[in-house]
Amino acid sequence: MIFIRRTTEYGAIALLGHTFRVDPQWCHRLVRCEVLLDQHCIRFYGLRRAQPEEQPLLRETRYRFPKRRFKE
Repeated sequence: MIFIRRTTEYGAIALLGHTFRVDPQWCHRLVRCEVLLDQHCIRFYGLRRAQPEEQPLLRETRYRFPKRRFKE
């Protein structure tokens, strides 16, 4: 899954019900978030309008999608 989010003034992102600290130097900027369910991780890439082909990896963190039962 891929999400586009804007970081807070502290470089954090709210995603999937959690807050992730991405990069304190990347404040109020766009980030592409790749949720890799088979690898159990999320990768955060910085986005720039001036250089759209350059998307540096800012952070990678472990994430396991919760297994929830359906309500009957």
